[in-house]
Amino acid sequence: MVGATPWILRGAFTALFATGGPLYVSYLGLRINNPKVLRATMAFAIFMLTFLRLILMLVTGLILSWEVIGLAVLLMPVAFLGIWTGTHVHTKLSNAMMRLAYGLILLFAGAILLIRQIA
Repeated sequence: MVGATPWILRGAFTALFATGGPLYVSYLGLRINNPKVLRATMAFAIFMLTFLRLILMLVTGLILSWEVIGLAVLLMPVAFLGIWTGTHVHTKLSNAMMRLAYGLILLFAGAILLIRQIA
């Protein structure tokens, strides 16, 4: 049960704030030293979480709106651009620089979450 506790907390955080990425990155960053493996693991985790959300939204009818579908289609090129950029940037960074980048991303994401909750 102790091993499952961090994952239960991450799931609750994802449900409450619609993002679990910062917690996943911080946890996996302590466990995985290879930046390529960490990036691949994070990409897969985000893909699976998004896929599960998509299934749940389809089942509950939340995504059957043409506005939502149109917005998703408009954002797809941005997602692919982000993946492409991340792939090229991460190959040029050392392990230390990658950890610094993850730390800065976590700091930024945490600040945004705090601002959203306060406002």
